[in-house]
Amino acid sequence: MFVKLIVKLLLLGMALGSSAHAEAPLLKKDPLVEHVGLIQPERLRGARVFRLPVGFDGAGAPIVFEKTPVVLGMTTHVAKKAKKEVGPATERRGAQLGDYIRNNSNWMRAVELINDPRFVYVSPVQQELLKTEYAARDGERAGMLPKADGLDVEDVEFAERKRKLDIESERLDREIEEYNNQVDYHNSICNPAPDEQTYRWCVENKKRLDAWKVVLLDEIGAYNREVERYNREQEGFAGRWNAFVDVILAWEGRVKEFIGKMERALRMPDVGWCKVLDIVRDPVDGHVVLCKFLCNINGVLTPYNARPFPTGKPCGADIGEFFPMPPAFRSACEGGG
Repeated sequence: MFVKLIVKLLLLGMALGSSAHAEAPLLKKDPLVEHVGLIQPERLRGARVFRLPVGFDGAGAPIVFEKTPVVLGMTTHVAKKAKKEVGPATERRGAQLGDYIRNNSNWMRAVELINDPRFVYVSPVQQELLKTEYAARDGERAGMLPKADGLDVEDVEFAERKRKLDIESERLDREIEEYNNQVDYHNSICNPAPDEQTYRWCVENKKRLDAWKVVLLDEIGAYNREVERYNREQEGFAGRWNAFVDVILAWEGRVKEFIGKMERALRMPDVGWCKVLDIVRDPVDGHVVLCKFLCNINGVLTPYNARPFPTGKPCGADIGEFFPMPPAFRSACEGGG
């Protein structure tokens, strides 16, 4: 007399697809996109002073002032604007590697399937194989997380470095523009200087502009050196990032393969059908001595064991396959056999 185990399961909606949620793409990095541009020192113009003989203009004609000469005010070095303190960028940069692994929808699906209550109906041998494969994928996932988190930290650091370089580039652009404007103003007055007073102003102003240019060239040089270092290090980082993206995607591919195996193993028979759970063979000659089934009787999944069939396949189908439930099975199950 077989013990009849009746387990009621809600079959509708259990066969979910392997991609339960839309996955944000895991993108590789293009180093050129993250590059910062250099500033060319040649952008700085030079201040000049040309003195005419007193009382003559550039054509050699005497100067006749109809109005009082312009009183020149000493233009001053443009004050460097204090850098606006901007906190580190808080927005996430693309698909962060750690988040992608931890919240991977395919992995969540694998976890859901390995804990599915229908898993108890899978043959013991297949259960062990699937559990072993699941443990391997889980171990790979755990092993990837430290490196993923480390790369995420570097990514944020590179983003912050680029942000600061962009701010410095904008500041230098403004200062170069202001410097060149003052040089143009200086040269428009001092080439030639129309009188002695203007000439003396031009000499002093040229000293100021030349000193400013030295400082500005030093700042441009420091900026360019930092840009070259950033671009070089960022290219190396992008290579490591992209290589690890390949590792993650390969792992995700293996997870998807596992999901397919689990979904096939968890497929339950429709009403009036049976699934072959296991085939027990004689250890000596290998002939089939017992067939283990899971049959769907009016929506109730019922385990049922029977001797092999006299004709055809001993158990009606291979392990994991389905076949129409024989009337004798229904009678035996409903009769408590």
